[in-house]
Amino acid sequence: SYNTATCECEHTPIVPPNCDDNNCGTTDTYNTTTCECEHTPIVPPNCDDNNCGTDDSYNTTTCECEHTPIVPPNCDDNLCGTTDVYNTATCQCEHTPITPSDCNDNNCNTADVYNFATCACENNPISPTACDDGLCGTTDSYNTATCQCEHTPITPPDCNDNDCNTADLYNSITCECEYSTVEPLNCNDNNAMTLDQYNVATCECEHQLLNQIIIPNAFSPNGDLINDEWSIIVPSSATVNIKIYNRWGELVFESNDPQATWDGKHRGHEQPIGVYVYVVLYATQQQPNRTDILKGNLTLIR
Repeated sequence: SYNTATCECEHTPIVPPNCDDNNCGTTDTYNTTTCECEHTPIVPPNCDDNNCGTDDSYNTTTCECEHTPIVPPNCDDNLCGTTDVYNTATCQCEHTPITPSDCNDNNCNTADVYNFATCACENNPISPTACDDGLCGTTDSYNTATCQCEHTPITPPDCNDNDCNTADLYNSITCECEYSTVEPLNCNDNNAMTLDQYNVATCECEHQLLNQIIIPNAFSPNGDLINDEWSIIVPSSATVNIKIYNRWGELVFESNDPQATWDGKHRGHEQPIGVYVYVVLYATQQQPNRTDILKGNLTLIR
């Protein structure tokens, strides 16, 4: 300004203005050359805190870095076979496989498996094996403790029927007793002085000395070589007269020979089936003067 009193120019310094623009994002200065405020933008700092667990940003209002925690994701992969965790160091989900359980229940009656879908053991019953070995000589059973078939031999029954006329044996194929008829012994001892017979009770031959005449009451002259001829049994020293009559009284056989036999024929013709009458005059050597007359019926069958 011009001072009229002193007639001199006066240069009064001007107080610089307050250049603070209340903006932390600028550097505020007063340029004395231009006498103006200058607001130079400040380059924002690098707010990365190297922590993947935060969201890093620069707040232009406060001119400060802000580190907002990031909510970890849900790491559940819906697989029961993994352990699911969030790794805060890598900010990633980690799925660690779980070792399956040992599903062996020590029961051989079950098939033991691990179900990877349900992460549970399954012990499924096993159907027992069919243990029938097709042998009637064993008792067949399934042992649930060892899961094996057991074939226990059955003690054969005592097949003795206490009948000496049969051969008793146990058939291991049919598991039944079998009784085969035993052919009776030939008890003929070729001794005319004995009565030879087979005792079916004892299965032994019996030879009974003859003290009297034995006269059969039947025979079957049919050619089967069994009882085909009729004869009396007396000591060879005895004296006899043998006569046989048919039903009409006709004499069809006569002999004085103690060993004589009748073959059921008369004059070469077979006689019909029926009842005949025999008359035997009999005297022993010990009592030659005594003659016994024996009469009876004789049946001819075929």
